[in-house]
Amino acid sequence: ILEPNCDAQTEEREMVGIDKVSNHSISLFSGGGIGDLGIEYGAKIPIIAFCEVDKNRRKLLSNNYPDAKIFADISEEKKNIIKFAKSKLEGKRPLMITMSPPCQGMSTNGKGRLNKGKQDKVDKKNSLILPALQIVNSLEPEIILIENVPQMATTEIPLRGKMENLLKIIKRRLKKYRLESVKMDFQD
Repeated sequence: ILEPNCDAQTEEREMVGIDKVSNHSISLFSGGGIGDLGIEYGAKIPIIAFCEVDKNRRKLLSNNYPDAKIFADISEEKKNIIKFAKSKLEGKRPLMITMSPPCQGMSTNGKGRLNKGKQDKVDKKNSLILPALQIVNSLEPEIILIENVPQMATTEIPLRGKMENLLKIIKRRLKKYRLESVKMDFQD
Protein backbone atom coordinates (compact mmCIF):
# COMPACT_ATOMS: atom_id res chain seq x y z
CA ILE A 1 0.00 0.00 0.00
CA LEU A 2 1.38 3.36 -0.94
CA GLU A 3 0.10 6.68 0.25
CA PRO A 4 1.54 10.16 -0.08
CA ASN A 5 4.40 11.27 2.07
CA CYS A 6 2.46 14.20 3.50
CA ASP A 7 5.41 16.22 4.73
CA ALA A 8 7.14 16.18 1.35
CA GLN A 9 4.03 16.97 -0.65
CA THR A 10 2.11 19.56 1.35
CA GLU A 11 4.06 22.58 0.10
CA GLU A 12 4.23 21.19 -3.46
CA ARG A 13 0.46 20.63 -3.57
CA GLU A 14 -0.26 24.14 -2.37
CA MET A 15 2.06 25.59 -5.03
CA VAL A 16 0.63 23.71 -8.02
CA GLY A 17 -2.96 23.35 -6.80
CA ILE A 18 -3.24 19.59 -7.16
CA ASP A 19 -5.03 18.97 -3.90
CA LYS A 20 -8.32 18.13 -5.60
CA VAL A 21 -9.01 14.40 -5.40
CA SER A 22 -11.87 12.65 -7.15
CA ASN A 23 -13.62 9.75 -5.44
CA HIS A 24 -12.74 7.39 -8.31
CA SER A 25 -10.39 4.50 -8.86
CA ILE A 26 -8.44 3.00 -11.77
CA SER A 27 -7.57 -0.68 -11.98
CA LEU A 28 -4.43 -1.86 -13.78
CA PHE A 29 -3.78 -5.57 -14.50
CA SER A 30 -7.44 -6.06 -13.66
CA GLY A 31 -7.96 -9.73 -14.41
CA GLY A 32 -11.69 -10.32 -14.42
CA GLY A 33 -12.29 -7.48 -11.97
CA ILE A 34 -13.06 -9.82 -9.08
CA GLY A 35 -10.64 -8.05 -6.76
CA ASP A 36 -12.18 -4.73 -7.74
CA LEU A 37 -15.63 -5.69 -6.47
CA GLY A 38 -14.66 -4.59 -2.96
CA ILE A 39 -13.53 -1.21 -4.27
CA GLU A 40 -16.59 -0.55 -6.44
CA TYR A 41 -19.35 -2.11 -4.35
CA GLY A 42 -17.90 -2.43 -0.85
CA ALA A 43 -16.01 0.86 -0.52
CA LYS A 44 -18.36 2.62 -2.99
CA ILE A 45 -15.45 4.01 -5.03
CA PRO A 46 -16.43 3.93 -8.72
CA ILE A 47 -13.81 2.47 -11.04
CA ILE A 48 -13.58 4.55 -14.20
CA ALA A 49 -11.02 2.47 -16.10
CA PHE A 50 -9.62 -1.02 -16.25
CA CYS A 51 -6.56 -2.34 -18.06
CA GLU A 52 -6.36 -6.05 -18.89
CA VAL A 53 -4.52 -7.75 -21.74
CA ASP A 54 -6.67 -10.92 -21.89
CA LYS A 55 -9.60 -10.58 -24.33
CA ASN A 56 -11.96 -12.86 -22.37
CA ARG A 57 -11.30 -11.01 -19.14
CA ARG A 58 -11.91 -7.67 -20.89
CA LYS A 59 -15.28 -9.01 -22.02
CA LEU A 60 -16.11 -9.97 -18.43
CA LEU A 61 -15.05 -6.50 -17.26
CA SER A 62 -17.30 -4.90 -19.90
CA ASN A 63 -20.24 -6.95 -18.71
CA ASN A 64 -19.65 -6.34 -15.00
CA TYR A 65 -18.59 -2.69 -15.22
CA PRO A 66 -20.55 -1.26 -18.20
CA ASP A 67 -19.80 2.37 -17.32
CA ALA A 68 -16.02 1.92 -17.18
CA LYS A 69 -13.52 2.29 -20.02
CA ILE A 70 -11.60 -0.92 -20.74
CA PHE A 71 -8.02 -0.78 -22.03
CA ALA A 72 -5.91 -3.69 -23.28
CA ASP A 73 -2.09 -3.85 -23.25
CA ILE A 74 -0.66 -1.46 -20.65
CA SER A 75 2.58 -1.06 -22.63
CA GLU A 76 0.68 0.17 -25.67
CA GLU A 77 -2.17 2.01 -23.90
CA LYS A 78 -0.29 3.85 -21.15
CA LYS A 79 -0.73 7.29 -22.74
CA ASN A 80 -4.39 6.60 -23.57
CA ILE A 81 -5.10 5.60 -19.97
CA ILE A 82 -3.53 8.80 -18.68
CA LYS A 83 -5.36 10.99 -21.22
CA PHE A 84 -8.71 9.31 -20.50
CA ALA A 85 -8.34 9.61 -16.71
CA LYS A 86 -7.33 13.27 -16.84
CA SER A 87 -10.29 14.05 -19.07
CA LYS A 88 -12.81 11.96 -17.13
CA LEU A 89 -11.69 13.34 -13.77
CA GLU A 90 -11.65 16.93 -15.09
CA GLY A 91 -8.23 17.75 -13.70
CA LYS A 92 -8.71 16.02 -10.37
CA ARG A 93 -6.50 13.20 -9.13
CA PRO A 94 -7.96 9.72 -8.66
CA LEU A 95 -8.44 8.61 -5.09
CA MET A 96 -6.91 5.23 -5.85
CA ILE A 97 -5.05 3.15 -8.40
CA THR A 98 -5.04 -0.59 -7.82
CA MET A 99 -2.86 -3.08 -9.62
CA SER A 100 -2.28 -6.79 -9.59
CA PRO A 101 0.67 -7.23 -11.97
CA PRO A 102 1.32 -10.66 -13.50
CA CYS A 103 2.77 -13.02 -10.92
CA GLN A 104 3.66 -16.04 -13.09
CA GLY A 105 7.33 -15.06 -13.18
CA MET A 106 7.42 -14.57 -9.41
CA SER A 107 5.23 -17.29 -7.90
CA THR A 108 6.55 -20.71 -6.99
CA ASN A 109 4.01 -22.28 -9.35
CA GLY A 110 4.80 -19.99 -12.27
CA LYS A 111 8.56 -20.28 -11.90
CA GLY A 112 8.67 -23.95 -12.68
CA ARG A 113 6.32 -26.33 -10.91
CA LEU A 114 3.50 -25.91 -13.41
CA ASN A 115 5.77 -25.14 -16.36
CA LYS A 116 8.02 -28.12 -15.66
CA GLY A 117 11.13 -25.93 -15.63
CA LYS A 118 10.39 -24.30 -19.00
CA GLN A 119 10.15 -20.81 -17.54
CA ASP A 120 12.73 -18.28 -18.77
CA LYS A 121 15.21 -17.14 -16.12
CA VAL A 122 13.84 -13.59 -16.49
CA ASP A 123 10.11 -13.35 -17.17
CA LYS A 124 9.36 -10.27 -19.28
CA LYS A 125 5.94 -9.97 -17.62
CA ASN A 126 7.66 -8.99 -14.35
CA SER A 127 8.68 -5.70 -16.01
CA LEU A 128 5.10 -4.75 -16.92
CA ILE A 129 4.86 -2.85 -13.67
CA LEU A 130 7.14 -0.16 -15.12
CA PRO A 131 4.48 1.45 -17.39
CA ALA A 132 2.03 1.19 -14.48
CA LEU A 133 4.43 3.25 -12.35
CA GLN A 134 4.52 5.88 -15.10
CA ILE A 135 0.72 6.04 -15.01
CA VAL A 136 0.80 6.47 -11.23
CA ASN A 137 3.38 9.26 -11.45
CA SER A 138 1.33 11.06 -14.06
CA LEU A 139 -2.05 10.79 -12.31
CA GLU A 140 -0.81 11.11 -8.69
CA PRO A 141 -3.52 9.10 -6.93
CA GLU A 142 -3.99 9.55 -3.21
CA ILE A 143 -3.58 5.80 -2.60
CA ILE A 144 -1.90 3.01 -4.57
CA LEU A 145 -2.65 -0.62 -3.82
CA ILE A 146 -0.39 -3.26 -5.39
CA GLU A 147 -1.39 -6.89 -4.82
CA ASN A 148 0.91 -9.79 -5.64
CA VAL A 149 2.61 -12.93 -4.36
CA PRO A 150 5.12 -12.75 -1.46
CA GLN A 151 7.99 -13.48 -3.88
CA MET A 152 7.49 -10.02 -5.40
CA ALA A 153 9.64 -8.73 -2.53
CA THR A 154 12.66 -10.67 -3.82
CA THR A 155 12.00 -10.50 -7.57
CA GLU A 156 14.53 -8.73 -9.74
CA ILE A 157 14.01 -7.35 -13.23
CA PRO A 158 16.52 -6.09 -15.79
CA LEU A 159 16.81 -2.32 -15.78
CA ARG A 160 19.53 -0.26 -17.44
CA GLY A 161 21.68 -3.33 -18.07
CA LYS A 162 21.56 -4.81 -14.58
CA MET A 163 19.17 -6.74 -12.36
CA GLU A 164 17.31 -4.65 -9.76
CA ASN A 165 14.90 -5.54 -6.97
CA LEU A 166 11.31 -4.77 -7.94
CA LEU A 167 10.29 -3.25 -4.59
CA LYS A 168 13.35 -0.98 -4.62
CA ILE A 169 12.41 0.19 -8.11
CA ILE A 170 8.84 0.88 -6.96
CA LYS A 171 10.08 2.81 -3.94
CA ARG A 172 12.54 4.84 -6.02
CA ARG A 173 10.07 5.64 -8.82
CA LEU A 174 7.25 6.50 -6.42
CA LYS A 175 9.33 8.51 -3.98
CA LYS A 176 6.40 10.84 -3.25
CA TYR A 177 4.67 7.90 -1.56
CA ARG A 178 5.30 5.97 1.63
CA LEU A 179 5.71 2.26 0.88
CA GLU A 180 4.21 -0.26 3.26
CA SER A 181 4.60 -3.91 2.31
CA VAL A 182 2.28 -6.33 4.10
CA LYS A 183 2.01 -10.08 3.73
CA MET A 184 -1.56 -11.34 4.11
CA ASP A 185 -2.85 -14.88 4.16
CA PHE A 186 -6.37 -14.92 2.74
CA GLN A 187 -7.08 -18.52 3.67
CA ASP A 188 -7.76 -17.49 7.27
